[in-house]
Amino acid sequence: MFRLAGHTCTMLCYDEKYTKLEGLDIPVKRICVNGFDFAPYDYIITVALGITREMYERRGRTVIIGFVCGNVFANNLIDFISEDTDGSKRIIGKNTPIDKLWIIGGFDYMNRYMELMRGAPARSVPHLWSPKLLEHQCINKLKKDVKELYCNPEFHTNGKLNILIIEPNIGFTKTGLLPLLACEALYLSKPEVIDTVYLFNIPKGSAAAAIIDNLTISSKVRRFAGLHIAEILTHFCKQPSMPVVLCHQILHPWNYLFYEMMYYGIPLVHNSDKMRGFGYYYEGCDIDGAARGVVQAHEYHGRLQPIQKKKADTFLKTIDPYNAGTISVWDALLRESKAS
Repeated sequence: MFRLAGHTCTMLCYDEKYTKLEGLDIPVKRICVNGFDFAPYDYIITVALGITREMYERRGRTVIIGFVCGNVFANNLIDFISEDTDGSKRIIGKNTPIDKLWIIGGFDYMNRYMELMRGAPARSVPHLWSPKLLEHQCINKLKKDVKELYCNPEFHTNGKLNILIIEPNIGFTKTGLLPLLACEALYLSKPEVIDTVYLFNIPKGSAAAAIIDNLTISSKVRRFAGLHIAEILTHFCKQPSMPVVLCHQILHPWNYLFYEMMYYGIPLVHNSDKMRGFGYYYEGCDIDGAARGVVQAHEYHGRLQPIQKKKADTFLKTIDPYNAGTISVWDALLRESKAS
C-alpha cells in the first residue's frame, strides 16, 4: 500500500532465513540489534518485537512507529495472572521505545492502556484487508480456481447446514465454546437443520473434548486441527449442505475471518457490535441468539446473499490496500507522523 503511494518499502526481520514476503514482490532484509544502519529509513513501523532502547537511541532522524493490530490488553490480562515464567517475555513496554503508536480501531478501547505501557501517543487507524494472499494460496498451493472460494446457494440443495466453527482457540477472545453451545441449543430445537458441525483448531489437552462429549449433539461434531481458510472454503462451498460460519468474540470486534466470509458470500453469524450491519448478528454471549442467527442464515441467505454481498463489497473497498482512497488515508497518516 505504501509502495503504491510512491514510497520505497522493505520488510525487516530479525530471522535471517526470511528473504521474501510470499505472494508480494517486496524484499525482506535482516534487522539486527548490533550495527543496524538506520540511515536509509525515514520510518520503521514495528510489529511485535520492535527495537531495543540501544537501537532507538541511535535511530537518528528515523521515526519509529509501533503498529498494534493484536489484542495486547487481553493478552496482558492473561499474562498478569499466569504463573508461566515466560509471560514476562511477552510484555512489550518502554523497553522497546517508539515515537508513535498506531492501533487499529477495533482495539481503540485500549489506546490509553497502550500509551501508558509504551510511553508514546496513540492514534486509531483503519483496518486493512485484501483477498490477494488467500487467493495466492488457493492458486499456487491448492492448484484451484478462485471461483471455488465463493459460496453459491444453488449448489446447496439438501436443505441442511454444515456449521463451521473456525475460531483460533489460542486465547479467550476468540474461542469455539459459545458457538458449540449454540449448535447444541439449535440441535435440541431443530435437529433436522444440521448436517454436521465442524470444529477447527482444538488445542491438545484442553477441556474441549470433555465439553463436546457432554453434549447431545456430540455425534454430529467433527474435530479438526488447523487448516488454511482457502482449503476450508474450496471444500465446503461444493457440498450439498450450505456452510455457515458461526463466530464468537470478546474484545475482538474486527476480524479477518469476517471479511473473508463477507467477501466470498458465506453466511456469517457473529456478535461484533462494530460489524452488526453485516451477516447475521447476535449480542454478546447470547447462546440462543447465536442459534437464531444460524436459523436466519438457513432460511434467508439464498435470497439475501446478493444484497449482503453488495453491501460487504462497498465496506471492504474502504479497507482495501489497493484502493486509491485507502492509500491516500494511510499516506497522510505516515506524513503526519513525520511532521509531528
